[in-house]
Amino acid sequence: MKDTILLITASYPYGSGETFIDNELPLLCDTYDVAILTSAIPSSNTMRSLPASAWAVAPPPPPRSRLRRIIHGIANIHNLKHMSPGEWRRCFGSVRNAYRCVCTASRIADLRKAIRRVLASTQVDLIYTYWFDVGTLAALIEREKGRVRCEVVTRAHRYDLYPEQQGGWIPLRDWAVSVVDAVFCIAEHGRDTLVASYPEQAAKITCCQLGTIDHGRIDWPASPEKDLPLRVVSLSNLVPVKRIDLLINTLSRLETIIDRPLAWMHIGDGPLRQELEELAHLSLNRTQWELAGSVSNTEVYDLIKQFAPDLLVSTSDSEGLPVSMMESISLGVPVVARDVGGNSEIVKDGVTGFLVGEPAVESIAEAISQWDSLSDSDKIAMRQGARQFWERQFDTSARTKDFINHLSRFVDSWSQR
Repeated sequence: MKDTILLITASYPYGSGETFIDNELPLLCDTYDVAILTSAIPSSNTMRSLPASAWAVAPPPPPRSRLRRIIHGIANIHNLKHMSPGEWRRCFGSVRNAYRCVCTASRIADLRKAIRRVLASTQVDLIYTYWFDVGTLAALIEREKGRVRCEVVTRAHRYDLYPEQQGGWIPLRDWAVSVVDAVFCIAEHGRDTLVASYPEQAAKITCCQLGTIDHGRIDWPASPEKDLPLRVVSLSNLVPVKRIDLLINTLSRLETIIDRPLAWMHIGDGPLRQELEELAHLSLNRTQWELAGSVSNTEVYDLIKQFAPDLLVSTSDSEGLPVSMMESISLGVPVVARDVGGNSEIVKDGVTGFLVGEPAVESIAEAISQWDSLSDSDKIAMRQGARQFWERQFDTSARTKDFINHLSRFVDSWSQR
């Protein structure tokens, strides 16, 4: 009989997010039964297919109105009892922070109840939270109360790791780091950042990079590249942190320094779509461009293969370890990216692409121009280098097997107690 892991996610298996879990779960289910609990009621009723030994459990209740959320949070403020005096001062230092605290207390309370429902019918041998956030806090508090009788481990990505992504402060982070059994950061940069803040907990903080599935390589056009447009693809939500405005400004700059026609396709959608469309209409004269919108993970690969881009370009202000870049180099598409977060773990200058500094527009334009000046043979060599680097570092089969070996230590150590 398999041991059982309770996997706490943000929304998976509902909707289209958290695509890394799609890659990881089949291999995880080869070893374990996996119960999946979402941290919040899903925004989409569409559920992805799951392996036979994985199932979704009842999620927390639907979101409350703002007033009810405040009342519920105040009634459950005891969930924040491990906040330090400094955190309490910060909590009540502004209306925004106070509201965030009561919302956190409310969400923890809902998740604690959901966890208890799972435990009432299932023996859980490990709790694995995909994000280092309220799901982790709820599991740790339930263990403190004696209802969870297993170890609790978590992954840490970007928004759930870097305080600046949450207004400079992550509630209960000091306590959570001190009592969680392991933190698996998806990037070395994230691990180094967390260890620098909590050196006394360094032994439990590990880098376990994610990976992607092999979707093959692009069949590049046979005609000489100089006869084709220079093709750039970008892949992200259209939100402020992704800075697609910088990419549009870069393309506008390239129109003045590169003779070849340019083509740009963006895959992804978001609240800035209309604003960015207007900017593109105003700024781009010789660039064929398309905002392709949100598409499924499978369609992403099909679109990229059909477009056959020279480069994927990332202009984001902040990153963890971007799946879009892993997917890009797996297809043999080099990457131009700003040197933020874990980007340097994927983008190796002259091997998998070009890592650039500031000012962003000028640096990215220079990198793209550098690519354009390469001979066809040098471009082929970089495409091959990108693919080979992915095979060594980010093939999901190898990465997930390493991670499962880590998880097995915690399952085994608990079962032997």
